[in-house]
This record gives sequence, C-alpha cells and structure tokens, in this order.
Amino acid sequence: MIGIQFEGNLLTPDITTELLTGNIKGQTPSDFGLSKTDKLEDEIAIAWGDVKSYWVAFQRQLERL
Repeated sequence: MIGIQFEGNLLTPDITTELLTGNIKGQTPSDFGLSKTDKLEDEIAIAWGDVKSYWVAFQRQLERL
C-alpha cells in the first residue's frame, strides 16, 4: 500500500487520481519513442546510470583544471 500526502493545492485532485491510476497523458512508453514492450522504468534506470557515469567523468575533468 502506498501512502501519499499532498500539502497545498499544487496538484489538483484529478491530476492526483491520474497519477495514482497510471492514466496520466504523456507518460506511456510510446510517448517517449519506445515500443509497447519496453518498460519506461527500465529506460529511466538506464538513462540514470548513464548520467551518473557522465557526472563522474565531468568531476574528473574539473579536478584537472
């Protein structure tokens, strides 16, 4: 069971419902140029791993300056 508590009114109830049910527009694999069999979570994890590697390389280059 997931518990989410929102403070204020930044997210309206209809958006909150869409988020929790997974029916929010623009968040399907095809919206990101992926096939229906690709998992968006897997692609996000791959991209995050790439970004972390780029960050380490960037930090190394900064140390050389």
